[in-house]
Amino acid sequence: MIDFYYWDISGPGAGIENIDLGFGKLSLAATRSTEAGGSYTFSSQNIYDEVKDTANDVFDVRLAGLQTNPDGVLELGVDYGRANTTDGYKLADGASKDGWMFTAEHTQSMLKGYNKFVVQYATDAMTTQGKGQARGSDGSSSFTEELPDGTKINYANKVINNNGNMWRILDHGAISLGDKWDLMYVGMYQNIDWDNNLGTEWWTVGVRPMYKWTPIMSTLLEVGYDNVKSQQTGDRNNQYKITLAQQWQAGDSIWSRPAIRIFATYAKWDEKWGYIKDGDNISRYAAATNSGISTNSRGDSDEWTFGAQMEIWW
Repeated sequence: MIDFYYWDISGPGAGIENIDLGFGKLSLAATRSTEAGGSYTFSSQNIYDEVKDTANDVFDVRLAGLQTNPDGVLELGVDYGRANTTDGYKLADGASKDGWMFTAEHTQSMLKGYNKFVVQYATDAMTTQGKGQARGSDGSSSFTEELPDGTKINYANKVINNNGNMWRILDHGAISLGDKWDLMYVGMYQNIDWDNNLGTEWWTVGVRPMYKWTPIMSTLLEVGYDNVKSQQTGDRNNQYKITLAQQWQAGDSIWSRPAIRIFATYAKWDEKWGYIKDGDNISRYAAATNSGISTNSRGDSDEWTFGAQMEIWW
């Protein structure tokens, strides 16, 4: 299973929600989140004199509760994010100053649970995290090396110019299959196409059935697969994992927490990017990922993991 937020504007701010329009409910919010090292003072044309965190403002509009079918509702949202620099500071050249994100989410109540189908489109500064918080004003030194075969590699520690777009199609849910069985599942396609050629194409699927021996003890089996293609190299990284866990939880739902688990995981991966093929140690380290962070690939390998885990949230 994947664990990330696809629509999250968390941050200090204010808003009003659930304004009843008769056919749906309107919510409005404005929040601010800080991006470390996002803007600079310049003592000369290209020399950073002082770095200051940048505040990114997000304006969020949502229309929810649109009845589409029996037990099905639609929520539509628009988010606009922009970098807000302090007086005397400016963004680095090439910084993505703002962006938009559009979301449509259909929720279907079914089998004592739900299914959510989501379509999202984002532009520029809203593509980095892809969840409704603007990023992209940050800047650091970078350069491009051209290899003998003509391949160009962008050496970058952080993404400055993330202008481009992101598409995401996601389906996920949690349902009950009877008194003894619950099931969580997810499937997603995401494509980030950036002008700087550091985007990715990501496929992922996962399923987690749960068998309940008693109201507080269960067995979980989780199977997941990821495939990520580098826009820069055209290569794909793929990985799958299988986890078997014995669990004790505070309740008989697949969402019941706290939970403690004893687990065994087998994972196998084949990574072809995140480094330069047949390069030396320096060039192997320098190829950038979709986040702009240099990394080493782990190649083609596998591993077993055994352990105990406690999960607590509310």
